[in-house]
Amino acid sequence: MQVSRLSWVGRYGARGHGLDGLAFDATFRVVNTGGVGWGDPYTVAAAERAQIAVTSYSPALASINASTASVVIRGQIKRLFNDPGGLACIATFLGSYVKDSNQ
Repeated sequence: MQVSRLSWVGRYGARGHGLDGLAFDATFRVVNTGGVGWGDPYTVAAAERAQIAVTSYSPALASINASTASVVIRGQIKRLFNDPGGLACIATFLGSYVKDSNQ
């Protein structure tokens, strides 16, 4: 099964976003969100979940596999902080992954 995950790590906490059964693409998709920070781990309620769209991958998504050394993605997220009006706010992000050379 396809499993896609994106994480935001900040100074005081981290949030993870998961999409089961699909790769992230340019369509906004509702994700499962949870995180840690300022205390115990938490899960965001279904009615307040974020939506994520990935607009580009480098290298191209079709060529990413277990031996890919690094990936850069660009995308957008709605409801970044699970606020009720958050779907009206769209934040753009740039993310990167670098494989540990010891693996």
